Amino acid sequence: MRSCRRVLDALELKKSANASLIMARYIKNLDDNSESRLELFDAMKQAARNAKDLYTHAFNKRHNFLSHIASSKCFETIEPLAAGLGSSNVLESGLALNPTYGIPIIAASSIKGVTAHYCSEVFGLTDERYKAPNYKSESENNKSAGSIYELLFGKIYPEDEQESGILRFYDAWLLPEYVNNAFIDDVMTPHHSDYYSSKQDIPSEFDDPVPVKFLTVRGRFEFWLSCEIQDSGWLEFAFKITEQALRNYGIGGKITTGFGKMKPVKSH
Repeated sequence: MRSCRRVLDALELKKSANASLIMARYIKNLDDNSESRLELFDAMKQAARNAKDLYTHAFNKRHNFLSHIASSKCFETIEPLAAGLGSSNVLESGLALNPTYGIPIIAASSIKGVTAHYCSEVFGLTDERYKAPNYKSESENNKSAGSIYELLFGKIYPEDEQESGILRFYDAWLLPEYVNNAFIDDVMTPHHSDYYSSKQDIPSEFDDPVPVKFLTVRGRFEFWLSCEIQDSGWLEFAFKITEQALRNYGIGGKITTGFGKMKPVKSH
């Protein structure tokens, strides 16, 4: 362990070109909530800048490929984005980063999840066809989703009739021109750390709030969706739901406190 520590102490992290690897492995002092953490954040910011040229090449190749099978729209953060807070890393809070290039991404699963949730919670209020499966029902016959929800996002119940939906969601990549300033310093202040970590049974007003520094993301992302049924109008409808979900709900972590809201912008 000591030899590993000495190697880490000697590393020049700012020469790295992968912020994802830095975040996952290379904090120098786990007990230090300030200097080592800030050094790690600075190294991640510089790594993103170091990777920009390679990432730009990969982004353009991906864009050209996806343009043959899917449609895109760009969305810009209105509020800081905190996608991937619970990811595995050396910090208490993480970020969703492309593992190859270390640049922020929004996972396809998150985009599909918030779109499907918004479809059910908002459109389903007035039309049962948009409702998600009723997971709480004890009878499998009563768990089925609405017909339009199943068409778009897939059928889960009954289990012997499962099938995928007609929509395909892809990871959203950050536009290359936003790489240099993508990472933003932020802070959260848990007021009941012992309660949340199960060290005490109930929260106490005598607990000491401890500020925790973490990174969020700002910038424009390229979203890609495709639909198995061509020229049906379902793709445009899906983008409409996604746009409303991003603007009104947000995406990623801490959305209840206003994080993750995004708005559509003209494609580059």
